Amino acid sequence: VVRAHTSALKYKTVKEAMESQHWPMIEPAFEKEMAGKLANGFAKLVPDKGQRCMKTKWVIIVYLAEDASVVKVTTRLVACGYSEIEGVDYGTITAPTLPGPCYRMFTSIVADEDLETDSIDAVKAFTQAFLDRKLYCRCPVGFEVKDHVLELVMNLEGSRQGAYLWFCKNKWAWNKCNMYADCLIESNLYTHETLPFIAAVFADDVGTGFDSQFRVDYLNMRKEYGKLIKIDSPGPDVTVPITDFTGTEWNRNRAAKTIQVTQRKYKAKLGLRYKLSLIHISEPTRLL
Repeated sequence: VVRAHTSALKYKTVKEAMESQHWPMIEPAFEKEMAGKLANGFAKLVPDKGQRCMKTKWVIIVYLAEDASVVKVTTRLVACGYSEIEGVDYGTITAPTLPGPCYRMFTSIVADEDLETDSIDAVKAFTQAFLDRKLYCRCPVGFEVKDHVLELVMNLEGSRQGAYLWFCKNKWAWNKCNMYADCLIESNLYTHETLPFIAAVFADDVGTGFDSQFRVDYLNMRKEYGKLIKIDSPGPDVTVPITDFTGTEWNRNRAAKTIQVTQRKYKAKLGLRYKLSLIHISEPTRLL
């Protein structure tokens, strides 16, 4: 967790990072990022035969405490979406997300039917999506292999088509678990074919509701979903009740069968970021 009072130092190029005092900490972060991507099979090394290659870059951020000590170093290899060509490197790029009315429907069903809830988070979701066409990139700086390029197998963050490809894979995974969206308008609100389960999906965040009598069945379904999508789970038998979802927080009264959804924390973050007076954002914004 990076605290709000820390500052972020961003290096624009690898050369700039190498010349900095933070390079001894950045270099291991590079190696860790690449080791993770290689373990996930994100690409394969192929001979350079003049393939059209998409540009990539390193995102390098060093978080500093108030005394300038290093709190955390993050590095990510990302695609330069601006270098892609429509019709060659990508087709569809837009992806539906959870609209307000569907979120309202989800909370209403959970509250009215007194469902248990669970929070599911996909780990680096966009990078789990398979590509729908051949896409190449140069080996990243620091990991070059002479006369070879990378043929991507998985999507890279920053690509134009990333959101759409993730939506397709996530939908496929939910369907494999017998969870289906009712119609095009509600393409991110899934219900189970036979069991009292419901899931609201917002990009890589999922909020689910399930009848407590079917807890074992729900955990089995989540286990199957976890085999298809890499998720951050506290344990096979543990659920994480929803308290925050998509930038909102829940205040649930189960006796009254109500859920109040507000954005108090989000507004507070905006206040810190833009140095706004907290006097004007202390009251919750009631969304539902």
